[in-house]
Amino acid sequence: MAFYRTVEVAEKVGVTKETLYKWLRKGKIPEPDRDYRNYRIWTEADIRNCLKYKNRRVPGEKAVRR
Repeated sequence: MAFYRTVEVAEKVGVTKETLYKWLRKGKIPEPDRDYRNYRIWTEADIRNCLKYKNRRVPGEKAVRR
């Protein structure tokens, strides 16, 4: 299984590290596991979750409330 650093995930998803941290703080994406140094260790599944959240709607499109 491959593990990725936060900066690598940000590049793959096309956002900044700060954006990933904001999504984590707000609970928009699940917190990845951490290693013995307490660094986040991201997996392919974590990257897919980030991409799903990022692509959940078209940017600039208003959410329709019903």
